[in-house]
Amino acid sequence: MGHPNQLDAIQQQLIQINNRLNGIDNQLATINARAALGQAMRYNPERKTELSNAVDYERIPKLIPGHPNVELPHIQNMNMQAAYEIGDLPPPNLLPRNEAAYTALKSTHQNLSILRTTVRSIQWFYHDPKLGPMLNENATRDDCCNFLYTLEEYIKL
Repeated sequence: MGHPNQLDAIQQQLIQINNRLNGIDNQLATINARAALGQAMRYNPERKTELSNAVDYERIPKLIPGHPNVELPHIQNMNMQAAYEIGDLPPPNLLPRNEAAYTALKSTHQNLSILRTTVRSIQWFYHDPKLGPMLNENATRDDCCNFLYTLEEYIKL
């Protein structure tokens, strides 16, 4: 059996190797997520110019690790996980599916509580500073609609 100091040194080397592998794994996940984002960014503008505003957009993968330090917002009939990794796609109904759905969500007829929860859930999922600061539970309709315009820019719709 090896000397205790040798075993400690080997254990430290294994920890360093594991940390490097985790870093490489995170970099690979980011590269894959950016590739999927690029594909969606090429696809989505084409859908927007088509005659029908009911053609579905590609979902955009998560690019930033972690989530805001706030409670996970609850959307009725949507099963959100407690955490998502880089490259994960949002739940199917989290983002508006197409131009018609964006228009309906921004509509003055949309229930403000539902609008807030939807916007906060999108912000929670992506956790990307490019989308602006996390809106609070008392966000106004204008705050929410401004976020949706930012989101459209974010995914290059």
